[in-house]
Amino acid sequence: MNGDRSLMGDITSSGWVLGWVLVLGVVLYGALRAARFAVDVIPLSAERREALRRAFPVFSALSVLFYLLFSAGLFFERYPAHFPIAVAVILGVALAASWFGVRDVISGVFLKAGRVCRVGDYVRVGDIQGRVERMGLRAVVVETARGEEAILPYSRLTRDAVLRTPVSERGTLHVFELDLEPSTSVADTKRRIREAALTCHWSAIAREPEIAVLDGHRYEVTVFALDPDRVREVEAAVRAAVG
Repeated sequence: MNGDRSLMGDITSSGWVLGWVLVLGVVLYGALRAARFAVDVIPLSAERREALRRAFPVFSALSVLFYLLFSAGLFFERYPAHFPIAVAVILGVALAASWFGVRDVISGVFLKAGRVCRVGDYVRVGDIQGRVERMGLRAVVVETARGEEAILPYSRLTRDAVLRTPVSERGTLHVFELDLEPSTSVADTKRRIREAALTCHWSAIAREPEIAVLDGHRYEVTVFALDPDRVREVEAAVRAAVG
C-alpha cells in the first residue's frame, strides 16, 4: 500500500513538473519572439540593429540550453545521482549540434591572433580571390573582382593555402573586371585604363595598376588607392574613361 502511494505521488509530482516545464517553454518561446520583433521595430542605428540581429541566434540558443538544464533539474530533483548524467547528455547534444559553428569560431581566434590576413588584404583561397571586406565571428567576407561577396568559414582557411597581398602604405589593392567592346586595340585599352587610374585623385601613384587580359574584350584590373574607402572612386574613374 505504501509503495502504491509512493508511486502515485511520483506520478503526480512528475505531472506537475511536466506542466511547469511546458508553461515555461511557452513563456520562453513568446519572450524570444517578442525580443526578435522588438529588434526590428525599436528605433536603433543601422549598425546596432544589424549587430543585435546577428547576436540574436546565439542568445536564443543559450536561452534554450539554460531552459533544458533547468528542466532537467526539475525532473531529477528526486534523483540527484542521475542529474549529472542528464546534464552531460544535454551539453553533449548541444555541442554536437553546434560543432560546425564552434569549430569556425575557434579557427577564427587562432587566425586573427596569427594575423594571417587583415581587412583590406588581397587574398586567394582556392578558386576564390579578392579583397577582404570584413572578418566576422565565424567567417571572412571577400569581395571578388565581379563585385560579389564570398563568405569563407575560418575552418576553410585552416585547410586551404592562403595567398595574401597585405595592405601597405603604398596603397590599398582593389580588383575588378571590365567587359568592353573590342573596338580598340588591347594596347590602347591598357593605356587608357592606366592613365585613368593614375590621374584619379585617390589613386596611389607609387603603384601602377596591373592589367590582365582575360580574353579578347575582358580585362582584370588591379588598382591601388590611398584610402580603403576610396577604392570605388578609382574604379569609377577607370570605368568612366573606357566606358
